[in-house]
Amino acid sequence: MHLGDARSSFLATDAEFPVLVRPFFDVETGQQNGARIAFPGEATGAISVTATSAFDSFDLAFSQLTCSTPRCSKEFSVGFRYARLRDQLRVDSTTTALTGVAAGTTLTGFDQFDADNTFYGGQLGLVFRSYHCAWSFDFLLKFALGGTNTDVRTNGLTEIDGTSTTTREGNLLTQSSNIGSVDSMQFAVLSELGLRVNYQISSCWNITAAYTFLHLSEVARASEQIDTQVNLSQIPPSTLTGPLAPLLNLNTNDYWVQGVSLGIERRF
Repeated sequence: MHLGDARSSFLATDAEFPVLVRPFFDVETGQQNGARIAFPGEATGAISVTATSAFDSFDLAFSQLTCSTPRCSKEFSVGFRYARLRDQLRVDSTTTALTGVAAGTTLTGFDQFDADNTFYGGQLGLVFRSYHCAWSFDFLLKFALGGTNTDVRTNGLTEIDGTSTTTREGNLLTQSSNIGSVDSMQFAVLSELGLRVNYQISSCWNITAAYTFLHLSEVARASEQIDTQVNLSQIPPSTLTGPLAPLLNLNTNDYWVQGVSLGIERRF
């Protein structure tokens, strides 16, 4: 199964929304707070959010026909299963001060979260095929036991363009406390269910329709790695006071995907 890069994005500017604020939980005050991106008479700005995801899976298996009659057949398989899920979430923002000593200064930055999951495992499978005149129905069941290698990375950058240009590592939800990477190997189960319907038009041509459901028990998603708790005191040139936040914790969950396909088959 292959799912090409899925991409979704969101853009907001002060022209459409005069007030733009990025919310976070301030651990110093113990209250909700917000970083102003745009505010009437105070600052202009824009913010964009981009999420991408890609999934691939394939198996290599040896199959053995265990039962065959004119009305049905059963096929058992054993082999290897591979799956990979890549996830990214990026938040870009820019804001220009309109008043005060910082008037004319522009802050541009981004927070980026990446998660890469690779599953390897041994697989058992069973296909039951039923024949009814020109119709045939395939019921498929596969189970793979193995491990998911997960790599989570966070990165961020802020550029301050005023009388001079300076850059620092981190933005709002990425600070020195959580920028970096963490990886793990966890036991996981991958299961697949499938149904395929075939209609034989002639001795050479078939029309097919298929449905597939796939579930993987342990993966990390980029959005689930975001810690919205922030300690602003660690932003240079300040000195950290209070608890470290945000933190980089590897959070995992299950993942499922489903799909349908239609096709025409020519047999020689």
